[in-house]
This record gives sequence, structure tokens and C-alpha cells, in this order.
Amino acid sequence: CGAPCVPQAAVVDEWMGEHLDQDWCTSGAYDYSDGAAREFLGTRCARRCGMAGFEWPCVLPHQLVQVGEEQAFIPTFVQETLRLPPSSSGDCNADFELINGECVKLSNAFVPGVDKARIYMSHEFRVTPVVGLWSLIIPPEDARGHSNAYHSTEKDGMLTQLFGVSGNVEAVFRPAELINVTLQQLLGAAFHSDWRSGPANLDMKYMQAEPQVASNQHTGGSEGPTLRLTGAILNIDLWTADHGECPQDRADEPGYGESERTRRVEGWEDGPTACIHVHLERQWTEQLEVAPFGLGGSLERRSHGIRLQFRKMGSFHFFDEQAVIRNLTVFFVWMQVPLILCHWFTCTRLSKLSKVYSHVMHHELSLKEACIGLAARYMTHSASWMDLQDSERGISKMRLLHRYQSQLRHNEDIDLAELKSFVSFVFDGMKRLSDTPNALQDHISLQEFCFSCGSNEPLKFGTLTKLFDKDRKIGKLEALFMDKDIIKVRKKALLGQRELAEETRNDEGPFSNLQIASRAVQDNVAVALDLDRRIEQVKSRLKERDFYDDQDEVEANESAKSHRGQSLESDE
Repeated sequence: CGAPCVPQAAVVDEWMGEHLDQDWCTSGAYDYSDGAAREFLGTRCARRCGMAGFEWPCVLPHQLVQVGEEQAFIPTFVQETLRLPPSSSGDCNADFELINGECVKLSNAFVPGVDKARIYMSHEFRVTPVVGLWSLIIPPEDARGHSNAYHSTEKDGMLTQLFGVSGNVEAVFRPAELINVTLQQLLGAAFHSDWRSGPANLDMKYMQAEPQVASNQHTGGSEGPTLRLTGAILNIDLWTADHGECPQDRADEPGYGESERTRRVEGWEDGPTACIHVHLERQWTEQLEVAPFGLGGSLERRSHGIRLQFRKMGSFHFFDEQAVIRNLTVFFVWMQVPLILCHWFTCTRLSKLSKVYSHVMHHELSLKEACIGLAARYMTHSASWMDLQDSERGISKMRLLHRYQSQLRHNEDIDLAELKSFVSFVFDGMKRLSDTPNALQDHISLQEFCFSCGSNEPLKFGTLTKLFDKDRKIGKLEALFMDKDIIKVRKKALLGQRELAEETRNDEGPFSNLQIASRAVQDNVAVALDLDRRIEQVKSRLKERDFYDDQDEVEANESAKSHRGQSLESDE
């Protein structure tokens, strides 16, 4: 609070009048010299400018609390240096001293009653939650609050408390109440290096060595100057929270337990809270003002005092989706540790069993071996197809039914209707697995049979043929990572195609017709051999079918004989 909170002149006169008879106002009891640059002798007390009996230096009411941006300064000591040019004869007035060609007058004065000066202030907060993915869908509302307001965001107003050194509450300010404390209240609640000896005040002296403050050489003792002379910095820590708890500054001192590190604000559950803790930093604290005076003169005013500095801190609770995702990730990562240990133990610590388990869990794939194995298995599948083939078009559904019927003839769990449904399911499934165009619908071709047998292969037949297709264009990345053996095969195929083209061009000689006829004869011989093989297969199947028919006839005859025998026994 600035100009509206300036104390009235009568109030200032009352504050100062209570200290004018003190020894540090009348007899220079607080004179100080460090034997070097700092010397303050002949001290007295300043009065309000315009007050009865005032002398220079004097203090105006608005100078008692000088408010800046997030800080304030309260002067406790004033040193004025008046510099004037000497007269034409080179002399100075009686109160001045000629120094370096200038008439200099030095005055030292304490500011009495300043410990009763009041500091009026208010504070507010605004906290923006961390924006995440969910926040883009439903934007969160900022948390806001002001000490001078009756209400904050979705709650009642904010309660402010001033805590002392021992953790006790020194002052409480309700919502919409202007925070006002005296300088003496702040000093009494401030933590300082000698806090165990008692609360701080302006008349306390330095009792221990400080880097920036030497002992008083004027009195010859070990004591240092008073706080009223040196000034100090008061750091006001403002802790704002929405959960009603305030940290205790002395929680790190011996005797404080875990439960005493924070303190619950009692009697306030309806809104955010603000906790004020004060820290006293003892050092020379001053500010300098220089103004022109008269013709060629200057007035230098050096003020020592208490500088108030504010530090804002706090704790607010929001739903942090990033923290949720991060914790879930950590949880799932740690959940993998037992599995990793079990896998390591199984694959390394069980001797020969570990090799077996490791081979089962880690399948090694060699593209070259996979292609060779797949080609060999397709050859065995083609041999099986030829064994089941019952016509030139392939395997019929009736052939499948007879084969399954012969295999399941001793199984009493499945009847003929169920078997026919199963055969239809298998037959239709084999037809669907192959994408062969213009395929026959009543027979299973060799390609459909091989596709069905290789349906669970890691390397499909279509992929195999495309790998070795020399006419297929290969991309740059595929060529970079392609297996070396496949590259060699493709190169040989391309080389063979070129050699075949060259042979075709060279076959224009006198023996070209003879070579063509020889090739035709070889093809006819191959066809004849294939027909002979097929005839032998048909003969073997006919013999197999006759064998099953004879077996059925024998069983029927035996059944009839047994029936006739039973009827004869009954007649007898």
C-alpha cells in the first residue's frame, strides 16, 4: 500500500515522541566506527519535517515506508552530507568544514518510532495447470485467489497467517481483510542467526563476528553496531496452498519430528491458505539519494534501514495426466523384471535343459534354409496329393470321405452324417485357402492341396516364388537387406536367361531342325512315362477298393452263418 496508507503527521509525531528521550537520541550511545570507511559519530534523533524543534536532517511521513515493486524500504538511520562552494574569500560557515575545496556539513540521525510503522499489503495467486492431451479436450480452469476477495476459484476467500520462529501463529487475517503488520511484528517473527537468544529488534547488537560488519572500534568492545544503524534485509516468504498445510521453517532443527515438518491450518477448510514466514538477513543495507542544492551545491542523503523483499512459493494439487502415464510406465517396466529373471534362469542355469528351452523360445531363421525346407516339404505334399488323386482333375470330396471313413471305421464317437459334415468343412476350406483362378469346384487341385498343407508355414509359397522371380522389380531397401544366397540365385537366373537367348540365336545353323525334333521326342517319352505311372496308380487303387469290398463280403457271410447257427439251436 503506497500513498493511501501514509500515516498522518500527528501519528508520526506520537511515534517519535516516545523515543526522543532515549540515550541513543541524546548522548550518542549508538555511535560507531570500524576504524576504516564507516564512521558514524555525533548521532542524534531526526524529527518530522515541520515538527516543533526539528532540525536537519528531518523525515517526511511518506518517507517512513517507501514502497517499490514487490519490495519496501523503511529507513532507520539517515546521514546527510551538504556540500556548498566556499565564499569568495575561500571560507566556510561555522557548521561546515572545508574538504577538497568544498564546504561540507555532515549530520547523522536515527529515525525514532519507526518500529511502529505499519506495512499494508495484499497478495494474490494464479496457477495454470500443466497442459496435457486431456487438457486439449477439456481445458482446465486456472486456480486463482486474492487476499482482499471474499471468494476464490470455486471456494471461499483466502486465509493468511503470520508464523513466528517457534511455529506459533503471530497474526491471522481473514478473507477480504487488508494485511497490516508493524515493523516490530515482522522483526519479532523473523528467524535470524541468534534466534535462540530471543526475538529480533532494532536495538539488538551484533554479538558475533560477521563478514561485512566489524566490531565497534569507537567503544573498544567486541560488540558490533545495532540493527538500527546497519539496517537489514527481511525476506518475507509467502507460501500459498490449496490443501491447508504450511511447511515449518525450523523443521530441520534438532527436536523436530516428521509430523512437525508441516502444520495444518486449524479452523479453515473452505479455501486456500497463505502462510507468511520471515527471515532476517543482517548486513549493511542502505540507499543513496543525491539532489542539487542552491547554486553549485548538492545534498547527499544516505539512508540505512530495513528492506522488505517478498518471495512467492506454494503447492497446488491438479490432476497431472503426464504423471499418471509416467507412473504407469514405471510400473509396467518393473513388472517385467520377474519375467526377465525367470527367462534368464531358464535359458542359462539349467545346463542341457536350458539349451532345449532356449531353442524353443528363440527360433532362428535362415532365409536360405527356410526356402530349401519349404520347397522340400512341397515336394512331399505333391507326392501325397498324387496318392490321394482319384481323377485327372484332382481329389474329389468322395475320395476324402472314403479315406476318412477308412481311418475312423473303429471310432464310435462320430457317425456318418457328422463325418460328411467334417469332410465338407475340410474340402471347402482347402478350396478357400488357394486363390488359384479358374479352379475346379468339385476337385482339389495340386496347388490347392499344397497351399492347404503349407498354411501354417512361416514362409508362404507365394512369398517364396516372388523372392526368386527375376522379372519382379526390387526396391533399393529390399536389395540392401536381401539375403546374399537369394541374390546369387537371381543373378544365375538372369545369366541363364541371357545364355538361353544366345542359344536361340545360335540355333539358326544347319542342325537346328534336328535338335527341335530330338526335344520333341524327349517330351513325348516323358508324357508316356507319366501316363504309365498314372495307370499303375489307378490299378493299385482298384485293388485296394476290391480288398475292402471282399472284407465287407466276408464279414457279411460270417454274420449270416452265425445267425443260421443261432436259429438251429433255437429249433433244437
